[in-house]
Amino acid sequence: MRVSGGETPPFRPPIPPDDTTNDIQLIELMRDCWDEQATLRPDFSTIRNRFVAINKGKYDMMHDIVYQAAVR
Repeated sequence: MRVSGGETPPFRPPIPPDDTTNDIQLIELMRDCWDEQATLRPDFSTIRNRFVAINKGKYDMMHDIVYQAAVR
């Protein structure tokens, strides 16, 4: 509700502190997707490519399996 309600400044969930359990690249991607300037946010193709790079090109996460099925 806070996001769709147009809260100012925009609501962003807290990001856990950077440590060895959090993938820095994934956190950077999340922050990029939340950029307040929409034109600076990555498009879906870029997001997918970054996910693949983060995941070392493997398709073992559920969203990757769903994506692969959708693009066939």
